[in-house]
Amino acid sequence: MKISKVFDNSGATFDRYTIIFEGRSDALGLSDNCDSPQGFSQFGVAVEGRHLGGQIQFAYLPENVKLHAYERIT
Repeated sequence: MKISKVFDNSGATFDRYTIIFEGRSDALGLSDNCDSPQGFSQFGVAVEGRHLGGQIQFAYLPENVKLHAYERIT
């Protein structure tokens, strides 16, 4: 899956980060502690808008979130 956009809502909600994929209707929502049993890492459908926060580059995600997302999408 190729990443189209990444959003960060600065912690306004538990699912802080949203990764939207190119040519697909699904997205991956992630919390800061996405690898923890108390974290959040779930595929779903995301509608783009201000509620997702600001758009960022994948490289700006925390290392643990980048690694977790990479493992989920490859």
